[in-house]
Amino acid sequence: MRLIKVGHVMPLEVPLLEDIHVYAEQGLSVLDVAKASGAEVFEALWDHTARELDL
Repeated sequence: MRLIKVGHVMPLEVPLLEDIHVYAEQGLSVLDVAKASGAEVFEALWDHTARELDL
C-alpha cells in the first residue's frame, strides 16, 4: 500500500548522519549545535510540520 493513501507524507528524507546520533545521545538535536551536519534538513522538517499544523 502506498503511504500517501493513508495520510500525509513528509516530503523530506532525513539523511543518516553521525552528527544526528551523537547529539541525540547528549539530549540535543542538530539544531542546537552550530554548523552541525543535517541542521538544514531538520529546520526544513520543522518548517514543514509548522505549516501542516497551521502554527
